[in-house]
Amino acid sequence: RYVAKSESNGRTSLVRVLLLIYGAVSNKRGQLLHRNRRTDMDWSIHCCLLCLLLGCLPDVAEAQTAPRFYQDPFSVSVPENLAIGDLVVQVSATDKDGDRITYRFFPGKKYPTFSINATTGFITLAQPIDRESQSSYSLGIVALDTETPPQSSRALVSVVVRDINDNAPRFTSIDYRRTIYDDDMDWNRIVVRVAARDADRGNNAKLTYFIVAGNENDTFDVRTSGDVVATKPLDFDRRRRYELKIAARDGGKPPLDSVYNATVTVDVVTSRYTTPIFSADPYAFNVSENASVPHDVGRVSAKYYNHETRGQLAYRIVSGDDANLFALNATDGRLTVVHRLDRETARLHRLVVAATDNRNASFGQTVAVTVFVTDVNDNRPQVRPAQPSPVIVSQNFPIGRALFNVTCTDDDVTGKSPRLSLTELDGSGFFKLSYQNEIVLRKAFDVQRNMTYALLVRCQDDGNLFDEVRFEVRVQLQNDHAPRFIGDPYTAVVAENAPPGRPVLTVTAHDDDRGPAGIVAFSLIDSTTTFRIDPTNGMIYARR
Repeated sequence: RYVAKSESNGRTSLVRVLLLIYGAVSNKRGQLLHRNRRTDMDWSIHCCLLCLLLGCLPDVAEAQTAPRFYQDPFSVSVPENLAIGDLVVQVSATDKDGDRITYRFFPGKKYPTFSINATTGFITLAQPIDRESQSSYSLGIVALDTETPPQSSRALVSVVVRDINDNAPRFTSIDYRRTIYDDDMDWNRIVVRVAARDADRGNNAKLTYFIVAGNENDTFDVRTSGDVVATKPLDFDRRRRYELKIAARDGGKPPLDSVYNATVTVDVVTSRYTTPIFSADPYAFNVSENASVPHDVGRVSAKYYNHETRGQLAYRIVSGDDANLFALNATDGRLTVVHRLDRETARLHRLVVAATDNRNASFGQTVAVTVFVTDVNDNRPQVRPAQPSPVIVSQNFPIGRALFNVTCTDDDVTGKSPRLSLTELDGSGFFKLSYQNEIVLRKAFDVQRNMTYALLVRCQDDGNLFDEVRFEVRVQLQNDHAPRFIGDPYTAVVAENAPPGRPVLTVTAHDDDRGPAGIVAFSLIDSTTTFRIDPTNGMIYARR
């Protein structure tokens, strides 16, 4: 097949004439048809030379082109509090052939956190994201045209999760204890260092510390490093114990303060008296709430400081064990759990342990021992409210406004916080769950189709324990429009001998309200024995 690539119709005609001279005929589609059976090499050469001289080139069918993305890769950053259903990014491609393009994820790849609209290329959030769990995602996208077989191209989408200040600082320990000799303490010497951690990043995780209580006469100060220092001399005879409450604050906007304050207990002693000193002050031990009993927790030990050894030391629990959950070996100071612990009942136990001289009980010292009960996932999360009443809203309820709030609580602390999800049991698409755990209206109610909606709120923890609560939303009709007659006034002529029950005329009216509130009923204002009206269709009939 040969086509003359010339803008001149005359030139194309000249090609056809010359082809006739050389014994060939071309049809309307430009295909060469042999008029005779001459097929030798000379004839072919002449035809080729003729086409070259006159600008006639082989018509090579252009191959179908694949869609092409406007960019590759796509890069986007989203906040970690992005709501389910919100837009992450739109991917877009073009096709030179003008074919319709559809989009999907790489075949065989699953991205449960995201969904993609095959027509628009909108990638939206399908599951909650948490930067502290995963800070970025890489998605593979395919664009396909409608050819057979379809042509396709691929692109990558890089999603970076931006941090928001959603984690408050937490102290690594909430109990600190230090014993200081009043004649062995320089001003501005570090007493103890407190430490807190923040799961956020950047300024959201930059911490400062401050003393909120117990700092009599500004005797202590706390530095940004967490170092607690004494700014004034300590005097055993003036005050023997300080209990400081220290809080941590992050650098977010707005900032978050620590959930629990740390307690720093400073005991002031003097070398003028003989007292044993514990090897640590305070002690802190961890034990699992499902630990078998009896179970060793740890060991405390003390010795005399800067004095010759007196008698043998004996250990005992002074306070903090009213439920008799622990036992302390009087000789070696070994602490044991003797009854099962429950973190949901008590997440920690504060004990005071004493070491006394068995020859002279006045030679003694106490120390704080904190036993932290570590959590196991043994509690099902709870959705609140657990037994909700139906939520009644107006049919004109504003789009984007919250209908009600839900909360999810979990007595366990293992793993991440439990996550809420929303399922519309009728699949109506009218509601969504915001990152603030609000049920929000996404679009206007369609009271013509439905006036009651069933929602299922699910709360699930990392251990696949969950709770589900069903909510019912009832739409209340808004009757704020009066009906209007169409065609008022009406005129009809009736023969005096018209038979009873004969239709006279029909009146019509319209009400702008929707649903049952917009249904119009007809009646006659003046009672009469001559006419009656159908309350449904407005038809007026003669009675006699």
